[in-house]
Amino acid sequence: MDEARNDDDRILKVTDQARQTVVDLRSEEDEADSLALWLEVSGANGPEYAYDLYFQALAEAVPGDVVERFDGLAVVVPESSADRLRGAPGREADRRRA
Repeated sequence: MDEARNDDDRILKVTDQARQTVVDLRSEEDEADSLALWLEVSGANGPEYAYDLYFQALAEAVPGDVVERFDGLAVVVPESSADRLRGAPGREADRRRA
């Protein structure tokens, strides 16, 4: 699994409010401390993507999956979805501003 080393390497942005909401929801799950939020691209309609979000064990991430950590929340993006998100509209503009 690949971990983002700094904000420039990240493919996701998570607000504090969103992070807290997810952490609160995760706390209701069995073995919450072992769970990450997984985000997979499940489809596309032109330049827009549809996503699946679910909790799954962080330990199930494999080499190539991207793991990003946000103050107590691990988010896993499977490799195939990460590749799609890296090329998502708006990402190039983010890179140019950096």
